[in-house]
Amino acid sequence: GKPYVTQKLNKILKDYKTIRIDDYRIKYSDGSFESDKKTLEIFSIDCVKEKNAIIEMSGVGKSAYALKEKLNNEKYVLVQIDTSLDTCLSRIESKDFNVVPYPVNENVEDSIRKIDKLIKDGFINKIFDNPMASFKIKDDDDLSSILKCLGCL
Repeated sequence: GKPYVTQKLNKILKDYKTIRIDDYRIKYSDGSFESDKKTLEIFSIDCVKEKNAIIEMSGVGKSAYALKEKLNNEKYVLVQIDTSLDTCLSRIESKDFNVVPYPVNENVEDSIRKIDKLIKDGFINKIFDNPMASFKIKDDDDLSSILKCLGCL
């Protein structure tokens, strides 16, 4: 998933700062919608301030809108990780969802299903509609095609 691909990118793009929405939620949010709104503002400002960043987020929902609003004409490369719904659902048991204060009124399974539907409906490409390059990979793919495009290999 996202952490796996981020970790692989970090090993190669050593000068890039990693910015994860979950880290910001842990630091700034109490799980309420109000505190999450403030958290997303801080997150999106920090993403744009950092010229070379790997930004880890689902790419849907309020975090996507907050980041897109701040991007303006900034250059970015979009990497979408294509993980099946079944795989995502099977990972629920191995994760502690109490660590990150997510602002949701539904159970984790329903949230995952909703995110999966938004991604399949093309939400990410509708919001992030002007990347320098766009890639869709399986989470266990070799990242060499992305890195060649970025001039890293």
